[in-house]
Amino acid sequence: MWCNYKYLNGGLGCPATIFILEKNFDIPVAMPGWHGYEKSRQFQKLPYFEAETGAGGWQHGSPLILNMAPLEGALDMINEAGIDAIREKSLAMTGYFIELVDDMLARRGVSILTPREEARRGGHVTILHAASEEITEFLDSGSQLTDRLRAAVTERLESGIEASWYDQVRIAFSPLFGSFEDVRQTAENLYQLLNV
Repeated sequence: MWCNYKYLNGGLGCPATIFILEKNFDIPVAMPGWHGYEKSRQFQKLPYFEAETGAGGWQHGSPLILNMAPLEGALDMINEAGIDAIREKSLAMTGYFIELVDDMLARRGVSILTPREEARRGGHVTILHAASEEITEFLDSGSQLTDRLRAAVTERLESGIEASWYDQVRIAFSPLFGSFEDVRQTAENLYQLLNV
């Protein structure tokens, strides 16, 4: 399942998408909806759910028109750019960010959990750091470095607490409208936060 609000730039509230591998077609449908009902009996008002064969059985319901509208423009942008070009830029952006983390942030305790091999990497980079809460707050604020946030990072780092599996932060760059300068600025902002 993926979120079209970010992957297709459809905005908040737009419908999600689900991909079902063919080998999973026979497992019970997790969230049955009337669109997923066996089409020949869909309107017979039977007292049980009978799923359509294949991935069609996973269709849920009627999406709201106003929630679908932004997807049209988003899909036009994707079609115009071309999925291969988008993927190529996405890999270049995430690869560049990984290089910047290695060069600027590894000494500050940031490690990378995302696979470095392009074929195994998606559209975001997951980093691990003991100050993940502060990093998340910092990024959510538009990289506003406050004295309180700086003090919280300093306290966490001086406590000697090591990062746990839960201290992950996912950072994604949109190849449709993001730039390599955005990638560099993100790394530089994180450096400023962690440079205590």
